[in-house]
Amino acid sequence: DLGAEVTVVDRGPLGGLASANSFGWINASFAETQAYFDLRNAAVETFRSLGQRLDLQAHVCWPGTLWWEDAGQDFEAQFASLTARGYGARRIDHDEIAALEPNLRDCPPRALLTGKEGAAQAQFVAQSLLAHSGDVDHEEDAPALAEAVIARIGQKLRGQPEVQLAQVKLGQRPVPMDGLPVVGAVPDAPGIFVAVMHSGVTLGPLIGQLLAEEILQAKSSPLLSQFRATRYAGA
Repeated sequence: DLGAEVTVVDRGPLGGLASANSFGWINASFAETQAYFDLRNAAVETFRSLGQRLDLQAHVCWPGTLWWEDAGQDFEAQFASLTARGYGARRIDHDEIAALEPNLRDCPPRALLTGKEGAAQAQFVAQSLLAHSGDVDHEEDAPALAEAVIARIGQKLRGQPEVQLAQVKLGQRPVPMDGLPVVGAVPDAPGIFVAVMHSGVTLGPLIGQLLAEEILQAKSSPLLSQFRATRYAGA
């Protein structure tokens, strides 16, 4: 949108490395700091508007999220955190969970429903973005881990046939040491900019927009102030 000519260089098929192996959850539910929440929350809205602009309905949906991983004080702490940040989460009970997800075999007594969250097929979203920019020319036993996950899923669904494992993908992605994004100019390296982050699916569209504005228009977003590479100076 800013008129730049962009060349994309990837080690494998475009959108086929980290994006193809990502979970695809679009959310701001879990953020260690307020600044990181603000960035992720803005990113969710950017993703939603991007999906409408590029007609990504085939690859992005917004059903909301049910969460009950923790219980007791941890459950209440997560609810309090989301509520304090104005995130729109609400408690729901067993009957409402069962109505929303009738295939769950054992519904929890309560869960949090966050209605603004979504899911993306990240590889196809990435390819759609690239097509819109121009021409698109091991220490862990991954299969065993995948089988264990499939078994857990099967145990939680009611009245379903045995769930079969269709494919296992193992991807590698860089994650900064503190788990938070690193975005912007690289110190002492004029003309070099970096964008490395956890939650690349959620943050990707917003970071791309903010970084393009920074590179081409020298605009610095306050959302990125705590996510600069300078925090690693001397590390």
